[in-house]
Parts: sequence; C-alpha cells; structure tokens
Amino acid sequence: MGVRSRWLGSILWLLACDDGGSSAPTQTPASAEATKAETPAEGEAEASRPGGLAAEVAAQVDRARAGETSPSPPEPQPKPEEEGPTLAEVLAGADPPPEARTRPRGLLAPTPEEFEAWDRKDPAAETALYEWDEEHLDPMLEHATDLQCFRHRMVAAGAGLLDGSLPPSEWAESKREQVRALETWLTELLTDDPRIIERSKLVGNFLEAHELVLSAYPKAFDDGGGVALDKAEAHWMVVQAKMRKYVEKLGGRYPEASAADCERREAAAR
Repeated sequence: MGVRSRWLGSILWLLACDDGGSSAPTQTPASAEATKAETPAEGEAEASRPGGLAAEVAAQVDRARAGETSPSPPEPQPKPEEEGPTLAEVLAGADPPPEARTRPRGLLAPTPEEFEAWDRKDPAAETALYEWDEEHLDPMLEHATDLQCFRHRMVAAGAGLLDGSLPPSEWAESKREQVRALETWLTELLTDDPRIIERSKLVGNFLEAHELVLSAYPKAFDDGGGVALDKAEAHWMVVQAKMRKYVEKLGGRYPEASAADCERREAAAR
C-alpha cells in the first residue's frame, strides 16, 4: 500500500504540471502541519516582543483600573528673554541735551555798512525829477498858488467862526464847499498827468499842503483854535519853506500870494 500511494501521488503531481504550472503545488496536510508547527502564532510573537503593542495596551488597562491617567506631555516653557539695559542705564548713556538757546530780545541796531546801503540815493533818479520840475516849473507854480488861495479862504471862514461873525451853520457850509473844491483840484491834477507823482519831486509838497488845508485846519477851527491851530500854521510854514527852497534851487521864484491877490485872481477867472 505504501508504494501504491507514492505512485498515485506522483501521477497527480504530473497532471498538475501538465495544466501549465499556473497552480501552486498543493500542500499536503502533513506539510501544512509541519509549516504551522515551525511558524509561531502572530499573537504569541507579538506578545513575546518586549515592549510590544499588547504589553502597552495591558499596561494602560491596568492603570485605568487603578484610577490613574496617562501622564500628559509637559508644556513647553517660554524661552527666557535676554535682559536688556534698564531705563536708568539708557538715560545715563544718552547724549546730553543741547544747550538751551536764549531768544534775542529786540532787534540789533544796523551796522554802519547796512545803514549806508539802505540810505543810498539814486543820483540819476533825483536828476530826472529835477529836470522834469524845471521843465514844468510855471504850471507847478500855478498849483502852488492855488493851494495858498485855498488856505486863505479856509482861514478866513475859520476866523469868522472863532470871533462869532460867522454862524456855525455858515461855517459848516463854507467848509463843505472848500473841501469839495480841494478834492476836485487834486483829481484834476492827477488826471492831467497820471504819472506826475513819479515824475515830480515838488508834487510831494503839494500833497502835504493839500492835506493841511483839507483836514488839519478845519479840525483846528472846530476845536476852537488854540494849540491845534498853532500846530497847523507851523506845519504850513515848514511846507512853504521847503517848496520855496526847491523852486529857488531850480532857478525860479516862489510865489507869495496874499488874500487880496487870491481875490483878484478869482475875480479874473470868472
């Protein structure tokens, strides 16, 4: 029987090889048992490994039963910052504050060089003014006579107010008429030659005398004369002296118009 069984197994193995070798050789029960005996069980191998999964699970189960919890990993401690210098050290090593500057009080006086530069004159410009006034001297002297006549009329009316011969109402009316006449005179002067202020030096004295008759004299009489009238008269004399000196320098003769001369002149103009 043993020989026959071995012969029959050989025939079956050959038939299996004739099928193309696609099937793996069949393991006999005896060989399977031997293989199983040689290979240890997976559970046994896992359990036999030191520190394996089974051991860890068993340890956790034991701790749970004992009421213990798995230790949590320690929290990361913040890295200690490097200590810097203290505020006192920073202030001690800082740059010293700049010296306080005192603000100058008042303005310094100009140096002689600066004053000379500011006070310099333009000889060419002065010469041009002289030439223009000399060329137009006759009509400019007529304007000077007009201003003298305006002053005579204003002084006569104001004197009547002070001595009582002219009622205040008539003084006020006379004052208004003369003010209107003075404004018309100045308007015509500037209209005839709009550039007369920049061309003539004498016209500056005309404007000063015009302001005296237009404003200073009427205010002085309204205040009752006295010191105000004395100041107006003194100022008028200074202006007349400047014009007289300038006209004589140009080779002319400054007119001295009296109140009678102004009346004759006014009568001739009618």
